[in-house]
Amino acid sequence: SEEEVTKYLDKFQDYQHRAEIYYVYQTLHRYTEEPFTSHLPEALFNMARFLLHNLSQEIPYGISKVSILYALAKQKQKHGCLQDARHAFDKLQQLVIPSRFQEAIDLSSITIRAKPFQDKEELLPMCSKCSTTNPLLNQMGNQCINCQQPFVHS
Repeated sequence: SEEEVTKYLDKFQDYQHRAEIYYVYQTLHRYTEEPFTSHLPEALFNMARFLLHNLSQEIPYGISKVSILYALAKQKQKHGCLQDARHAFDKLQQLVIPSRFQEAIDLSSITIRAKPFQDKEELLPMCSKCSTTNPLLNQMGNQCINCQQPFVHS
């Protein structure tokens, strides 16, 4: 029946979304737990952004917002996105931080305050539809602030 098809399609979309989140999170979790990674810094940076934009409503079981914000803050600091790195470290200070991260987060949070309050413009995402430059962390989620076109990640 039509209702069952709709119900199963909705379930499929929910499971597909969760699978994407868990797949990306697995890489970030390994980055925060293991000393080395085979992923490029830009990839880790974009993975963390993807997760933050997609976890605005509900955080699935087993996913740590601290790990995501910590990876994002470290990568932003490396890329020169100092304003957003400062914002990520401020958000981290509001969460319950595991003791293994506490010292590194406190130290990075203090050192980031000695740097300029700006982001590199070449790292800001541009909408492919309307050519608007968007902030790295968008309150509207993973879409353009001007035309609401969803961003496509590869």
